[in-house]
Amino acid sequence: MSRIGFLRRGFSLVMSWVYPYPVLSVVQDSKMYLDLSDPYIEIGLYLNGVYESSITNFLKAHLKSNMVFVDVGAHIGYYSLLASKLVGSGGAVYAFEPTPTIFERLSKNVTENNYQNIYLCNKAVWDKTGYLAFAISKDNPANNRIELNDTARGLMVKSTTLDDLFLHNNPRLPDVIKIDAEGSELRILRGAEQTIGNHSSINIILEFSPYNLSKIDTRPEDLLDEIEKLELSLNILGSSGIIPTEKKQLLKLRGKYEFATLLLKKWRY
Repeated sequence: MSRIGFLRRGFSLVMSWVYPYPVLSVVQDSKMYLDLSDPYIEIGLYLNGVYESSITNFLKAHLKSNMVFVDVGAHIGYYSLLASKLVGSGGAVYAFEPTPTIFERLSKNVTENNYQNIYLCNKAVWDKTGYLAFAISKDNPANNRIELNDTARGLMVKSTTLDDLFLHNNPRLPDVIKIDAEGSELRILRGAEQTIGNHSSINIILEFSPYNLSKIDTRPEDLLDEIEKLELSLNILGSSGIIPTEKKQLLKLRGKYEFATLLLKKWRY
């Protein structure tokens, strides 16, 4: 563990003693209940008021009034709350979070702000509807994931697809989709093929992590092939902005901690 990581864990431990229950804080102009025992996302929000600045800045620059934002793996709602303010009353935010305890706090955060344009769904997004085994991380709740070998400590969650939402229930098509799904990205895209295909312009943000993909029995090549099939351009979204990339460059990422935040863009006249 790095020195900074050690200090953050120590600070989080102390703060959890001082505040044993979630603390109401203001983050990006929205109120959020933060669990300060989480040394990763939530203590970072408490201290810095921002998470993943490259994605945050992209959303602030590209989400406009009346747009539709989809938050797959919404966690406690950081991006959903931010997007709600950006798209306004004429827009819509669809937030998916499968973990029951985290979904409860997501709901509480949305209610605390009285945002009426956020639609919550306590399901995993996948390539089919049904039920899936779900593994809860002992270390970091943001690492909860689908468990294909059915050893997920007894927790089963409902699953849905983005096509099921946007084709069968007829809301407006999404303008931006953010996916944080710990290796389930290929299955999510397969379950959104018609939605993406019907759209002339869409931005999709997801993490490309060969290690996480391997946990869902997915080869990195298969995810990249699916992205190509959907006619989405490959770009890295980082601190330097949006940088075009290629499949061969991404396939060089192999280690457990090697990943890239991808911005997949589609623009068709």
